[in-house]
Amino acid sequence: MKILFSGKIFRWLCVLIVVIALIIVYVWLSNPRSFPIKNVQVKGSYSHESNQALENIITPYVHTSIFGLSASALQQRLLQLPWLADVNIRRVFPATIVITLQEKQPIYVWNDTALMTADGTAFTPALETFPSNLPKLIGPDDQQQLLFSTMEQINQLLQPLNITVQQLTLSDRGSWSMVLSNGIAVMIGKQNLWDRLQQFVTVYPKVIGPKAQHALSVDLRYPNGFAIQWKH
Repeated sequence: MKILFSGKIFRWLCVLIVVIALIIVYVWLSNPRSFPIKNVQVKGSYSHESNQALENIITPYVHTSIFGLSASALQQRLLQLPWLADVNIRRVFPATIVITLQEKQPIYVWNDTALMTADGTAFTPALETFPSNLPKLIGPDDQQQLLFSTMEQINQLLQPLNITVQQLTLSDRGSWSMVLSNGIAVMIGKQNLWDRLQQFVTVYPKVIGPKAQHALSVDLRYPNGFAIQWKH
């Protein structure tokens, strides 16, 4: 019994010594004076977030050692910036932190207040950072995803014509209209959206295509055809 009891004490003593040693090592490594961060490299293709804004966020986190840095906390803080899509933080021993940034790539403007990426996600950076000449989606706030998916499908339908939609609008009353990349305005209406668009795609090369630069608008809201308004 004495030997077994002594064995237990010895094992617990060994565990205690290991725990204390780990604590001492952790405290030593976390001390900013032990392996302090001396270099921070920010990489990646970013153009909409300023260097000053990035520096203001990063600086408080790097006044520590390379082991004491809370990479996950810094990553989450950087991802709060509206333009950033991904942040990767890497430690390079003995004193360097490498931060790689990836920006979101918007493809549409939503209601002149937000941007949308290729997966339909909206984000709201400062208006002055909006890229110019992005196609626009305009409609009720609760129809954001409907406009996004409809825009994608219409552009696929228009591919044979080598034109795209520059602005797609859904009114509060449910009426569709659009402006094409060649400047032609198209009134589609509330009903038979895809039938009317298919008719437009079929007839466009024969009736409008050669004279597209002279066309002002097209009205598809007729039961058996459509009307064209010419500039002159």
